[in-house]
Amino acid sequence: MKRRIRKAAGSVILCCLVLIAVISLYNIIKIVAGYAEQRNVYENTRKTARTEEGIDWEELASINSDVIGWIRLPDTNIDYPVVQGDDNSRYLNVLFDGTQGSCGTLFADFRQENAFHETNTIIYGHNMKDGSMFGGLKKFKDREYFEEHGSFELLTPGGDYKLTAVAVLVIEPTDVLYNPCIEDETAAEAWVSRVVSEANFCTRKELAADGHYVMLSTCSTPDRNLRDVVIARVEV
Repeated sequence: MKRRIRKAAGSVILCCLVLIAVISLYNIIKIVAGYAEQRNVYENTRKTARTEEGIDWEELASINSDVIGWIRLPDTNIDYPVVQGDDNSRYLNVLFDGTQGSCGTLFADFRQENAFHETNTIIYGHNMKDGSMFGGLKKFKDREYFEEHGSFELLTPGGDYKLTAVAVLVIEPTDVLYNPCIEDETAAEAWVSRVVSEANFCTRKELAADGHYVMLSTCSTPDRNLRDVVIARVEV
């Protein structure tokens, strides 16, 4: 009798393990397929947007009227449009074409009044496990990589700019650096001083209170309660 009970219990346990394995495999396949679908959305967006003359902003705006720019970081997967919504939650799980997706869209802080022409323009993006969106920012926490890959491209409807990386930080999401509304020189000086004091490393000679900067922000790796931040100066 006991042998039968043990055998039945073993069968139940085996079935449970098989079921767990099947469910886990299904979830993995679902996640991988989701990543592939989202990558296709952005690949199609790139094909649609790019012409021999540059970015077709009218075509991009016909897909999403919230578009304000495009950012490229060489040797990373970061090559995406940037939008600005009415709040900072709209694009967390919405792709550029308006469909739902966990990778979302790169977006500027909704409080920016004149993005890319202010002391601090904040752009948020997810740190995706497949390296998409802002997953490549973690590479810049290596100083040698930072020094060799510090030149980015910022394309906008009003003109194209070069971005030069000037600082890398790992900070709390509530840090005072997350301020897109710096209204005077004193506030700008305080912001720059904070960057210098909190940075893992920075190029201090490239930081000035009268400069315009882009703050690229994503969840940190491995501690996702922190934020990996790369700050770049907009070259005029």
